[in-house]
Amino acid sequence: SPPLPSPLLPSSSLMLSNRTSSVEFSKTSTYTAALNQKNLLTTSVSHDHLTTLTLAKTTHNVKGSNNSVSSAVVAGTKLGHLLCWKTEVQNKFGGKQSKSQRALTLTKKSNINHAGGISSLLYVDLGAKILSGGGGYLFSGSSDRMIKIWDLWTFFDRAGDVEPCLQTLAGHGATVTALVDCGVSGGVISFSVDKSMKVWMPESNRGLMLNPFFVCIKSLDCGSSWFTSGCLRGGEEWSLYAGDSEGSVSVWKNKDKGGGLDVRIKKKWGKVHKLAINDLFLIPSQNFLVTLSFDSTCCILDSISGSIFMKIPNTNRTRFTGGCWDSSFEQMVLSDALGNVEAHNVYIERKVGEDCVGGGAGGGK
Repeated sequence: SPPLPSPLLPSSSLMLSNRTSSVEFSKTSTYTAALNQKNLLTTSVSHDHLTTLTLAKTTHNVKGSNNSVSSAVVAGTKLGHLLCWKTEVQNKFGGKQSKSQRALTLTKKSNINHAGGISSLLYVDLGAKILSGGGGYLFSGSSDRMIKIWDLWTFFDRAGDVEPCLQTLAGHGATVTALVDCGVSGGVISFSVDKSMKVWMPESNRGLMLNPFFVCIKSLDCGSSWFTSGCLRGGEEWSLYAGDSEGSVSVWKNKDKGGGLDVRIKKKWGKVHKLAINDLFLIPSQNFLVTLSFDSTCCILDSISGSIFMKIPNTNRTRFTGGCWDSSFEQMVLSDALGNVEAHNVYIERKVGEDCVGGGAGGGK
């Protein structure tokens, strides 16, 4: 059987520079899939590919010694498998050691795999208040309508001896589109194509159990559309931003001031995009909310008023797939479905660099 697509990360380096910008991307580690399909315990996998990716990082509290920090890269696949790469120890310059790493398959047993493609991944660091010794869990949402909870670190320490899937959460009637850390006692908010939003929390009266047991404490109706992505602004002014299938953004507030959850919609910014929003994220330092859409545009909004500060069209005529804020030069770095990466200065409102790290057309400027 052929191997899974490899490598996961681009092997080329990228430099974006001119008079107003200088951003350098360099390879630190290469993550590759297994050499064969034996770890997946199936012979029918021939077109499996990665659908989502996340970074898991936690601090373990060890009595009588310094706390240890663990991190791993986790990817979900089209056929419902989870692949994990444990990252190398940071060197003195803060980067990772340049080393090729093979994937460990978290879902070796076919009976605990997702029955559909993995659509979302979320790592929640639960801390010592919920887990003795600290640590966290990985949550995965899928087109099989299920959410699964995984004990990632115990799997790395005792692979083959423990069951990595701790619990399966059922309740949605369609594909789970996104998972968001609700910032309260290890809780998680899930979105689905069934036009619902559910809040999952560890049950409080099961303190004697080895692992927390999650239950749905609230289910909310999203209206005529479904939420496709979300992000959270924590703190006293707790706000949940959710992008939907109609290109609008809804803002939800937590009305419970006592540390619990009472989520209610506060306002809705309609028709930010012409098509569905595929991703959104906050830049708290700039008070920006960034939305990416299937209409091949990126919008930068004021996260309080919802007014559009800047709209960035993709000249490569494909959707943006991800982005981040470069605080050193105060510019937005975006990637798209053709493998192009570009930097935009939002204050002079122009593109300041572009390169292509994939196989698509465009870039190289």
